[in-house]
Formats: sequence, structure tokens, C-alpha cells
Amino acid sequence: MEIIRENEILRQRRMNLNMTQEKAAAKAQIDLPLFVKIENGDVDIRSAEFQIVSCILNALKLNISDFYGRRYRILNGEVVK
Repeated sequence: MEIIRENEILRQRRMNLNMTQEKAAAKAQIDLPLFVKIENGDVDIRSAEFQIVSCILNALKLNISDFYGRRYRILNGEVVK
């Protein structure tokens, strides 16, 4: 089974929701540069503060338990459980 990195899940989900990075960062109420670093994989989301992770996942409509449980996959360009 192919391992999908968390940042790839975030990027694909944002794109599935037709959101720009700017809009996603604003919705998550975090600085754009931090959002970009997390989405690009320059900052590991698992090492980020819980509040930041929670805000990002909420903005992208992803369940935090499923995210940390690595239950999300990308199938045909869509993020699915």
C-alpha cells in the first residue's frame, strides 16, 4: 500500500474544496506563510501545535481522529476515508 504524506492530503482536500491557500489559511485563522509551509511539507503538521492542526483540519472539513489515524486516502483526485 502506498503511503500518502499528510501534506498531500491537505493540498488535495483544499483543491477539492476549490480553496486557494490564502482562503484556507484565512478560514483556519493562521498566517499564510505557516499554512504554505505545512501544505508543502516544510513543516510537519504532526509536530505543529494542536490548536493550529485543529484549525487547519476544521477549515478543510477533515476529522481530526481520522487524520491522525491515517484513514484518509486520495482516490481519483478526491480525499476519501
